[in-house]
Amino acid sequence: MALSSQGALGFPAPGKTFPNARVSASVQGDIAEFPNMASTDTTNPADGRKTICRLVQNNSGGALNAGVRCVVAANGYQVSGAAGADVRFDGAVDPQVPSAGVADQEWFLLVVSGPTKLLSSEAIAAGNDLGGAASGKTEVLDADVAGLTGKVGKAEAAAAGADALFAADVSGVI
Repeated sequence: MALSSQGALGFPAPGKTFPNARVSASVQGDIAEFPNMASTDTTNPADGRKTICRLVQNNSGGALNAGVRCVVAANGYQVSGAAGADVRFDGAVDPQVPSAGVADQEWFLLVVSGPTKLLSSEAIAAGNDLGGAASGKTEVLDADVAGLTGKVGKAEAAAAGADALFAADVSGVI
């Protein structure tokens, strides 16, 4: 699978989904690079970092909200559901999707590396190492999680409490 640049043919822009669309088999599961998706200025991120995304289909049976950590099926392009607590995950839902989330069977961008926004399960301070909470949410990394098994990334901004989208970096974790 080749790395495509932003706006590659067949890829939605960040924040967009393909509801009930036919997506060419040649791009299913492919990856593309976009400007920093954690930046509040999505048209001109100042730091120049890139977010790597995979084009996937929600096959979980329900909607997936922005910033939820997900597990991808063995085929590499279908999301089977939200990741559980203290486990590895395959990516996080594009933080710019509509507030209703990504409906079942829709195609969307799954962030697999770089800066993004994650959905919190608790208050989180900037700089905290992050771990996985239940239902695909993110928490401060538990001290009892061995190695990188449950590590999600590092918080770049604070989350005031549960169900808040906050800036994080998942580089080298997924």
